[in-house]
Amino acid sequence: MLLGSFYPSCKAFSRRSIGLSLSPFLSLVVSRFWVLRVHRCVSNIDFKGNEYLLRLEGDWKKLPDLTQFPLVEDHVSVIPIPHSQCVHELWTSSQVLKYGADAHIRVLNSCSDEFHICKVAINDCQKRILREEFSIIRSLSSNGVPVVGTHHEPLSDEQGIFGFRMERLVDIDLDNATPYIPEIARAIENIHRNGVVHYDIGPSNIMLDSERTITFIDFGRAGYIGQKVPSYKSKDNRTPVNETFSVTSDDNALKKRSLVC
Repeated sequence: MLLGSFYPSCKAFSRRSIGLSLSPFLSLVVSRFWVLRVHRCVSNIDFKGNEYLLRLEGDWKKLPDLTQFPLVEDHVSVIPIPHSQCVHELWTSSQVLKYGADAHIRVLNSCSDEFHICKVAINDCQKRILREEFSIIRSLSSNGVPVVGTHHEPLSDEQGIFGFRMERLVDIDLDNATPYIPEIARAIENIHRNGVVHYDIGPSNIMLDSERTITFIDFGRAGYIGQKVPSYKSKDNRTPVNETFSVTSDDNALKKRSLVC
């Protein structure tokens, strides 16, 4: 049995771990479940180098039996997710690390340089967010800001940029992050000094590089100070109309997690 994580999008629910009965050919399943409404959940799934969308109708607490996948029970539907040839080649030469709302994170099976972690977008909205993120990261990196290192060439196909490669980083235990607080503060000040608001600071977006230096990642929601926050970067549809990117949102996020000096 493979354990996955349940991430409901409804605020009334809490995050929990779940287990499913799986086919031995499933490399990963249930990286993320979203409750779309009371009687529907969705999840991405990898199977033999292809990607599928799994929809659960009815009681989302009734976990599906996937031992005979792609054959599934009546309350479950399976929808293939089409990939371009370039994306398919990447998919078959890498393994999934996690699925996110805006992109997928994969690790290459083999790589000749240090950029063997891939961030990949599939649909048009994800690609738009990823293209803007790549531009922001490259700009910040060129100015010496401690952000995740990326290969200078993005991943692209006939439709444009669909991803980029980046270095592997190490998680930081923010429950014991007191020694890192001054460095975190300097890093976010440097980001702001370059005109950028992260807009999504959280425990999973602050990591350590190979030299144990604080490094910020995931600029998918980021924008430039003073610009209007677009709807596709809003936080759970709670962003006020005409809100602009402000350093206040980052400062409040740090205070909320007691990551201020």
